[in-house]
Parts: sequence; C-alpha cells; structure tokens
Amino acid sequence: MKMIKKVSLTFLSPSKEPNFNLYAKKFTVLKYINLYVLPSWNNVLAVAYLLQATPYVTRLRLEMQAYSGEQHHLENVQVSWPEGISLQKLRLILVGGFAAQPPVIELLVCLVGAAPGLKFLTINPRYHQLKRMGIWVREKDVAKAARDHAWNVAREAIGLKLPPSVRFALR
Repeated sequence: MKMIKKVSLTFLSPSKEPNFNLYAKKFTVLKYINLYVLPSWNNVLAVAYLLQATPYVTRLRLEMQAYSGEQHHLENVQVSWPEGISLQKLRLILVGGFAAQPPVIELLVCLVGAAPGLKFLTINPRYHQLKRMGIWVREKDVAKAARDHAWNVAREAIGLKLPPSVRFALR
C-alpha cells in the first residue's frame, strides 16, 4: 500500500448504508484517482470521504455511469460532507458523463472549496469507458439538448464559484 500512486475504483450501485471506516487511514502516497461512479448521494459521499483520506492527490478523474433511465438520487437532499477535507495538492479534476446530476454538482462545489491550488476543471457530458488502467475510450456522443443543458448547469452551479486562477473547460 505504501507504493501505490494511482488507483481506479468503481461505484456502480447506489450504496444503501455507507460505511466510511475504510477511509479512517490516510493514504499519503496516492497521487492519481480514477473513479467510475453511479451518481447517487451515498456514492458521492464515499468519494468525498476517499478524498479526505488522500490529502496529497494531484489528479482526480470522475466518470459518471451512463444514464440507465433510473434515477439514483433524490432531489433536495441535505448532505453532511466530511469535515476537514483539505486537498492542497489537487491541481486537476476531469469529469466525464456529466448530466447535471445534483449529487455530482454538490460534490464538485465541495471539492472546489477544499482545493485552493486547483488549476484545471474540465467537464464533459460525453460518457467514457475505462478499457484498462488509465485508458479511457469515448462511448457515445450526447444529444445537443442534453449537452447544452449540462453545460449551462455547469457554468451556473460550478463555474461561478471558481476562483479566476482555475481554468474551466466544457468539452
């Protein structure tokens, strides 16, 4: 565990009862995290707790699972984010499959506030599939209306909260 610098994890089902004891230990060597996530509130909370346990992460890639027709998150939920998240080294956040899901928006707002050294935030509504460690392949294009909606929500909900030093890209 002391030598692992990069990890890819999958959160494909909405967790019913999250158990965050796994993240009680700090992973100080971990620099790159790739996550393939079903955007439920419990899953994004698990991501937040994972990031709290990895204070030296420099790059985070979040890929949202393709929309399956079933909504895995509730609207207007009050979430208690973990206290003490400090991501001083986080420089790059890449988000794929963004469809303006409320849990993902709130997670990104939380991360932007915890990462004062953030340099780049890229949001892409296209879905990608992890083929093997570190290799992502675009699966499909998103309809223009869905893409425009995702971009507008990203600009309003996240882009306005970014400091001017962060380069914000919508792809």
